[in-house]
Order: sequence, then C-alpha cells, then structure tokens
Amino acid sequence: AVLNTLLAWVETLLFGLAVWRTPLQQRPVFVLGQPRSGTTHVHNLLARDERFAHATTFDVGFAHCFLWTARWLPALLRG
Repeated sequence: AVLNTLLAWVETLLFGLAVWRTPLQQRPVFVLGQPRSGTTHVHNLLARDERFAHATTFDVGFAHCFLWTARWLPALLRG
C-alpha cells in the first residue's frame, strides 16, 4: 500500500494538472454486469472499435500510477 501511494503521488505531480485540464470529447461508456453475463464479450467488441479506448489489465491494477509506469514497470514485474 505504501509503494502504491508513493507511485500515486509521483503520478499526481507529473500528470495531475494535465489530466484535470483534459476535456472529455464524448460521454464515457462503462460496461458493468454480473459474472458470466457477457460483459467481457461486450468489452472485447468495444475494444475493437477505434472510437473507444479501453483500460488494460495493468491500467486497472495500477490505476493510480499507470501513466508514468506503463513503459517500465510491467517488464520489471515480469523479471
């Protein structure tokens, strides 16, 4: 928890203002549902459409620091 908090502070210092100032171009779409209800299939279909962006497993797992760690932390975690 301490490491995640420290990484989040760095991310806020590096990107906080830029993220805050970035306007959303369109309303977001959230895919929610119960397990085994088809949400993964809907996610996969939307991910193939260039009009939508989607979070990777790393983005979700490291939500507070993925903007600046996505290039080097996954390789470090793999070993």
